[in-house]
Amino acid sequence: MQEGTVSLEESYRIRNPRSREHFERGRGVMPGGAKGAYFYKPYPLTIARGEGVYLYDVDGRRYVDFANHHTAQILGHNDPTVVEAVGEQLKRGIALGAPVGVETELALEMCRRVASLERIRFCNSGTEATLHAIRLARGFSGHAKIAKFEGGYHGSHDVVEVSVSPPVEIASCETEPNSVPTAGGISPNVAREVIVLPYDDEVAVEALVTRHRHELACVIFDPKAGILPQRKAFVQSVREITRQNDVLLIFDETVGFRVGTGGLQEYYDITYLSDKIESKS
Repeated sequence: MQEGTVSLEESYRIRNPRSREHFERGRGVMPGGAKGAYFYKPYPLTIARGEGVYLYDVDGRRYVDFANHHTAQILGHNDPTVVEAVGEQLKRGIALGAPVGVETELALEMCRRVASLERIRFCNSGTEATLHAIRLARGFSGHAKIAKFEGGYHGSHDVVEVSVSPPVEIASCETEPNSVPTAGGISPNVAREVIVLPYDDEVAVEALVTRHRHELACVIFDPKAGILPQRKAFVQSVREITRQNDVLLIFDETVGFRVGTGGLQEYYDITYLSDKIESKS
């Protein structure tokens, strides 16, 4: 197997010399040469352009893009309608240092689509969005601790860089995972501020949230969890557990709108479940 791996790597290098040149140049001015999410050994392909479902690299090869930037780009690359809209906005300006009106129209459309939304705060990245959401939850609740799921990724600020991919030998038992810092350089106190929950275990989640309810500002939850499918009953149970314990739930839906206009909340009937619980109380 090792010999086969070596031959595959050598074949990759032979087929993609210009990507290697781009990568080596980048290493001189950027740590690692490429953003972590885009790096793979021996070096990533450098993409020259995208068109529809295809990506074209700098060595002239065409690939089918099954990832669509792993976010919400579901229309493919260079969709004519999107290009036209972007072009019209470019003519009017994109760095004007003031409200331009388009943001209000987009916020109205988002609030129309997602039943739970009342107001929108636009951010530059998912990291910034979760940082602000957690800060808001802490300010509202008066509590400092948060709960997140083991393996859940919510950006690169300190409090969510915990137990994203912990070594198995220190992750502890499945029902009460340890809080394990993921990156170097984060505050040494962060791990004590995070309660780690296990995916796909309603009983364990309920026990941990109930135990810590009086010190939790929120539970932050990625209902997509990368490529791992989540049971509808489990996702709904997380919503009900947080409601019953009076703990705020932050639904991190970076990729949620690939599944429907109302996002994962609509897909998992979360709004319906919330309304049902309210009507019983």
